[in-house]
Parts: sequence; structure tokens; C-alpha cells
Amino acid sequence: AFKNYLQTKKKKYEEQFGLVPEFKAALHFGKITVVEVGDIKREIAYHGDTINIASRIQTLCKTYNQNLLISESLTDVVSKSDKHKLTFIDDVLLKGKTEKVKLYTVEKI
Repeated sequence: AFKNYLQTKKKKYEEQFGLVPEFKAALHFGKITVVEVGDIKREIAYHGDTINIASRIQTLCKTYNQNLLISESLTDVVSKSDKHKLTFIDDVLLKGKTEKVKLYTVEKI
């Protein structure tokens, strides 16, 4: 939906800024730690291996020419939907990991 919205505004962005924004995203499922930090200015910080894995997967979007990649950890949830189609992309060894992660794209049907 967001990609389609950007396309409808393509001409405006090109005229005003000289380019059209794009996005790349990755999704991975797992446990994270959420903490509130700061006394005067409070912020919420997220930590954990799940976030690191999602970040490493996101960097692969350009390699595989995809706007969205998900790990196998989410395929059960998405495959139950009759509105989306999963396509296997690759089995990759991410930096700092010892086990490979299967990557998929998600397309709206």
C-alpha cells in the first residue's frame, strides 16, 4: 500500500526533490527486551538478537532487489493468510551467526 502511495505522488516528489523515496524493510520474529531509559527525557529502547537479525536481513533487500524480506520465523503466520503469497529467496548465513536463515518475499494476491 505504501509503495503504491509513493507511486501516486511520484511526479510531485520528482519535481520538488528530484527523486522519489523508496523503502526497504525486513521482518523477523523473536524475543526482545524493551526498557525505558532517562530521567528528564524518557525514551524506550529495544534490544535483542531479533532486532539485530532483522537489521541484517534488511541490508540484503538491495542484494535481492526486494522492498520487503521476511525470515522463516514468520512464514507460518503469513502462509495462513489467503491474501499473501510467499516466495523463497535464499538460505543465508548472516554476519555473526552460525546458523543460516531462510529468506522469503511476501506478495499481496
